[in-house]
Amino acid sequence: MDNFVKKRIIVILLTFSISAQPAMGSSYVPERLRNWFSNLDTTIAKAYSNTQGTFIGSSILNLISTYGGAMIAALVFGKTLQKQQENAAQSLLTHSIKPVYVTDTTLKDYIGVPPAVDILVDQIKYREVYKRLKAPFTKGILLTGNPGTGKSFLARAIAGEVQVPFFSVSGTEFSQPFVGTSALMIRNLFKNAKLAALNSPAKLAIIFIDELDAIGGRGSAYMSGSPSGIVQQLLIEIDGFNKINTQDLDLSFYEKTSIEGKPIELPEIAIVMFGATNVPENIDSALKRPGRFDNIIEVGNPDAINREKIAALYLTEYSCEKNVEASRLAIVTDGMTPAEIKAVFQEAARDAAKNRQEIIKIKNFCRALFDARGGKEIPNYERKVLETLITMYPCDQTVTVDGIVKNITYANAQEIVDIFEDTYVRVQVMQGLEKEGNNSENQEISVLISLNDLKDEVKEESVEEDTSLHSSAQILSVTE
Repeated sequence: MDNFVKKRIIVILLTFSISAQPAMGSSYVPERLRNWFSNLDTTIAKAYSNTQGTFIGSSILNLISTYGGAMIAALVFGKTLQKQQENAAQSLLTHSIKPVYVTDTTLKDYIGVPPAVDILVDQIKYREVYKRLKAPFTKGILLTGNPGTGKSFLARAIAGEVQVPFFSVSGTEFSQPFVGTSALMIRNLFKNAKLAALNSPAKLAIIFIDELDAIGGRGSAYMSGSPSGIVQQLLIEIDGFNKINTQDLDLSFYEKTSIEGKPIELPEIAIVMFGATNVPENIDSALKRPGRFDNIIEVGNPDAINREKIAALYLTEYSCEKNVEASRLAIVTDGMTPAEIKAVFQEAARDAAKNRQEIIKIKNFCRALFDARGGKEIPNYERKVLETLITMYPCDQTVTVDGIVKNITYANAQEIVDIFEDTYVRVQVMQGLEKEGNNSENQEISVLISLNDLKDEVKEESVEEDTSLHSSAQILSVTE
């Protein structure tokens, strides 16, 4: 009896036992099946002519009784599951590793470029000059900053500025369930980057890894002996990414005539690594040592000047009334990131659409700012609301937070916004009529809201409300 026959017998026995009794267990195995396995001991012992097979039948019975379902699944489906894992891993290797040439974004599109970026771009553009003078060339840049500050956009703008192949991946994409797949993805990424750099006129490529802390953070699964070895593979590739393995050459990336029948003389290439993270303190020190991600660029929140530029840019994209000023928006968006400023414009547009307005008004921005700041959950919410309104609307020196609190009665933020908006419209109309009466068509109207204007608006609304109630009471009495 050879090994093949032996294996066939075991598989047949397992299959028969499972089909004969679905619920496997020592107390559920039929008596005739027990006897059949006992007789198998003697049969196999005679076939082998030794004592090694005497307990095979009873051992199989015990295994099936305890682990019957798992054993049959492993035997029958093991190869299928392995094949599925191999196919899935192979498909992941070609995901998110194709280069792109960024042509629609440059540093001119990025407002508030950090000074260190200009030096970096100069190094990339004039790499040969730095090489000739033996000046150090930056290979790894770590972009840090709060979420929404534009780290990914900055990396894309740099790639568009220097016009080189740009690879963009997320650190979470390397978290794969199949053993070894993540390391293969890293190797494949650097392989394609080398080939793209070889085929590029600048002999350079950029790799951008967003959320670097997902794979290189302290205490992560990958740093504690994970079988995938993704961090170790990343370090290996970073330390030697200026070397090209001739086995990696693909005729689709490089000219065939340059390698047929001649010694391969490849030009020196360079790969610049960009990593982005919101928590730089969690990045492992092995990734930040000299020669790796040693150049740290902080992408902070925009200052007042850059916030005004961002607001002015969005004012050209959205349909806003002419009285919405970028300088005022820059003040009320203090501390916000570019993404949060954009969210304010989007929320204001949504509020205007909900009210069926033709354009976005100041009151829509005020409501959007209240929501962006966290609503009533923020400290001193009432004062923040009034400060925002006083900033957004053109007011004179008599309009102060304390003055409004003492002289104006309102129920909530929505009501005080309506009071400011109605007052602003009424003052515009009144000053427009005054201009028309003076026949000064070339004179510009300077609309300023005073505290008395706000008081008059509240009084008029009270009178209108009383009149409405009185009219309703008269109609009700006549009806009765």
